[in-house]
Amino acid sequence: MNNVSPSTSTICLYLGLKGTAEDLKLPKHNCWFYKDYNFDKTHEKFINNPKNEKIPMFYVSFPSAKDTSWEERYKEKQTIQIIIPMPFDQFKIWENSRPGKRGQEYKNIKEDYTNRVFKEFLKFFPHLKDHIEF
Repeated sequence: MNNVSPSTSTICLYLGLKGTAEDLKLPKHNCWFYKDYNFDKTHEKFINNPKNEKIPMFYVSFPSAKDTSWEERYKEKQTIQIIIPMPFDQFKIWENSRPGKRGQEYKNIKEDYTNRVFKEFLKFFPHLKDHIEF
């Protein structure tokens, strides 16, 4: 284990939508989106400069659309999970802090990534924009 270096960490954006999976045309499979075909290069550039480089890839899952009993339990409520790679160093200064006690700089970083990830997501799923509740 001493020879294994840490892998890239990730951050997640969770979305809640109003509507049925069918009406919203939510896939029942996971989706991966890449900025270009040279993933190693674009990933490395992003990891080295995450504030200024375009997000190199993101993963989207539609958990509620995959769950056959979801609709009967949560009428017209859907969930989406979006994950992107993120260097831990971006958040390291808060590693020993408590959630809700990290200050404005932390909130600003989260807001920036939320907006960036959401913008990329909408390029592929623009029809969902007006259905998002949170």
